[in-house]
Amino acid sequence: MASRLAFIADWLDPNSGVLWRYQLFYYPDTGEVEMFDVKNRRHFLKRIKYDGLAAEQLFPGAVVTVYARQLRVTDFGDDATRRAVEARAERTLAMVKPDAVRHTGKILQAVGGSGLQVANVRMARLSRGDAQEFYAAHADAPYFEKVRRGRAPDAGAAGVGWCGSTRQWGALGPSACARS
Repeated sequence: MASRLAFIADWLDPNSGVLWRYQLFYYPDTGEVEMFDVKNRRHFLKRIKYDGLAAEQLFPGAVVTVYARQLRVTDFGDDATRRAVEARAERTLAMVKPDAVRHTGKILQAVGGSGLQVANVRMARLSRGDAQEFYAAHADAPYFEKVRRGRAPDAGAAGVGWCGSTRQWGALGPSACARS
């Protein structure tokens, strides 16, 4: 783990409606936090011990509270932090089967609500050959014959998730393959 993690974080002042941007620094070895006001170019919070934060809570998209300020982490503050966070994260590929594409919004909402972060979503069309190659490991599955004969619809959504675990992903529910 890096000796310092740097992030960009926003805080919406509920009284004035002003959006403040900070550099948020977290020191995992000591559990200290530091904040720098980007606009005014000055320290907002000098380096101090803060027990309410852990390195695992910090990634783009996360919402963390530091001394009663609810901060939304919007980006990595430097490349070293990006590499450190991405190195500790598991990645998994998930595909939404064509017959469930109309439910993609609900599926993404369930994934986000489970604590997983979706890093990339893309709609794709698989050719008959690509679908057969992709599903080759499932040749004994009941739905494979539809794929082999090209009767399965060919549009689907694919996403790469990270900052979670494959156990979390599996806990979202039975696979669509098992229901086919």
